[in-house]
Amino acid sequence: MPDSQIRLRWPIALLGGACLLAGGAGATYFLMHRTSSPDTPSTSQLDLVAVSSQPMPMPQPGEPLPDVALTLTPDGITGAGITIGTVSTGAVSSRVIVSGTVEPNTSQQVAVTSPAAGRVTSVSAEPGAQVERGQALAQVSSPELAEAQTKFLLAQASAIPIQQQLERTERLMGIGAVSRQDLERARAAHAAALTDLDAARARLTLLGMSPDALTALIAKREVATAATVASPTQGTIVQRDATVGQNVDGSTRLFTIADLSSVWIAGDLPEKDLSRVRLGSPSTIAVTDLPGVTLNGIVGYIDPQVNALTHTTRVRVDAQNPRGELRLGMQAELQIGEAGSAEATLVPKEAIQNVGDRQVLYLANVGEAGRFVEHEVRLGDPVGDQVVVISGVKPGDSIVVKGSPFLRAERDRLGLRAAPR
Repeated sequence: MPDSQIRLRWPIALLGGACLLAGGAGATYFLMHRTSSPDTPSTSQLDLVAVSSQPMPMPQPGEPLPDVALTLTPDGITGAGITIGTVSTGAVSSRVIVSGTVEPNTSQQVAVTSPAAGRVTSVSAEPGAQVERGQALAQVSSPELAEAQTKFLLAQASAIPIQQQLERTERLMGIGAVSRQDLERARAAHAAALTDLDAARARLTLLGMSPDALTALIAKREVATAATVASPTQGTIVQRDATVGQNVDGSTRLFTIADLSSVWIAGDLPEKDLSRVRLGSPSTIAVTDLPGVTLNGIVGYIDPQVNALTHTTRVRVDAQNPRGELRLGMQAELQIGEAGSAEATLVPKEAIQNVGDRQVLYLANVGEAGRFVEHEVRLGDPVGDQVVVISGVKPGDSIVVKGSPFLRAERDRLGLRAAPR
């Protein structure tokens, strides 16, 4: 065979082999891709899920979740271990349990300030001390007080001769020695002097000078620079801010005094229990650190806003504390509502599935075997291995009591609901 023919056949043979290899690889890829495509359910999947739908978007906050339907074959139900039951009823406690903290009753809490600007020279009261109305708590060296006393003494000294002049003018008027105009001028000067004296006296009262101290000032005519910070009420010092050497004015808080004969216990009430609590609802208060001690109170405040993150709202119970057993900062348990029990709708805990911050059950369609509907419910308190349902189902409804995790997983796998935000 000539060399030219040999050189021609080898390239043709190599090209043909390459084409055969490429064709075989393409066929193999096509068959494998067709078998493993996520768009083509496997034989076992077709046994379990016979109906699907387009993904449903998650609702906006406050909007209910749309229902999602799943249909399973009898073999699929058996393989998933799904058990159908009914929503039941049972007696549950009508009370709501809330953990709270003892706080001062701010309507009976007073901030104590200095009556005059100056510098704190001594402090005679400490946190926790019981004080009486008018009791000295601190001393403040005040140039402002000294100046006010000086002005008072000057006003008093000026008023004395003016008073004497008025009396003399009135006597002369009686014998016709002065005119009516002279008498009116004397009376006007006397009234102005009394006004200045009253203003100076009122200023000293505002600066904390007691009537006894004012009497002593008039008698001795000695100016003092010490202003006394006195308690404006009876109660317990719950906070001390005063320190010796501190410069203060009339807006500087030095002490906080509270009447602890009544206190507040504040806690976070779950949103699901809002319908069970009202203003004025009775409450029993128990403190772990005070075994055997229970106190009574009433709900005095419910915050109108719900925390969007915790789904709770602040609730406050007002309680009398005559023996001082409840101390500020103590942890207490609030049992809000009347004692007793009430009928409630109950479902097993294992029947519940979470979708974001929502809870759902799977309703069973008794008229169409194998069809299940994912439906949102609102839950209340747990009762043993069951949980109270506030809304979403009613007693006697057929639901999936076992196997709901499988339905949830299948719903996720099929993409029937958008992922929670």
